Amino acid sequence: MNLLLEISQPFSDSLGKLEKMELTGNKMSSIKKETFRNLTSLQFLSLLDNQISTIEPGAFEGLSHLQTLLLATNKITKQTFQKGIFQGVNSLVDLQLFENYIPYETSGELDNPPFILLKSLKYLSEQPTSEWASEFPI
Repeated sequence: MNLLLEISQPFSDSLGKLEKMELTGNKMSSIKKETFRNLTSLQFLSLLDNQISTIEPGAFEGLSHLQTLLLATNKITKQTFQKGIFQGVNSLVDLQLFENYIPYETSGELDNPPFILLKSLKYLSEQPTSEWASEFPI
């Protein structure tokens, strides 16, 4: 386990060719707006096993090539999903949200569907699969 508590400013544009980032097993509780804006080639981002409960709208802006986003095992709630949270993440295919605090109610449509901008999304998981667990052990 690491002890990264926060990312206080956006990553440097000198990391613009970075394709994979793993920030697993830290103590981060929030992701600020434009944190990843300079990581324009990033395809894989793991924020697994942190304490994330707040994600500011625009936090993932600039990640136009991101295909996999792992947000599992955090403290994400329904309130975390503010309008614009996934703005700019046009290529996202796989979003993992299991082991968070998100209730799954079927009483009707959401007022602001958080995934409406994710036109490329193919996999949205609230539970780990056996294939996933072997590929990304926590």
